[in-house]
Amino acid sequence: MVDDNAFHIGCSMYLLSPRMMEIDIDLIFKIAGVGLIVAFIVTILDQVGKKEYAQWVILVSFIYILFNIAEVIGDLMSKIREVFLFQ
Repeated sequence: MVDDNAFHIGCSMYLLSPRMMEIDIDLIFKIAGVGLIVAFIVTILDQVGKKEYAQWVILVSFIYILFNIAEVIGDLMSKIREVFLFQ
């Protein structure tokens, strides 16, 4: 008989490996860095009177962050497939 608790503990340990936590922290720092740089650039552009350029900077940075998050979500989906489909 297979112990269900051991299976769940094994899966949760696999999903919470140190490598996964390292990627999440790296992504958080990347998003925070982009946010700080964009806030600085937008503030300068607003003070100079280039509000249109400031809006473009915000839009481009938002798209950049979305692509980074989409990559992480793709990795998450592949890990979920590995765990539940046993590939």
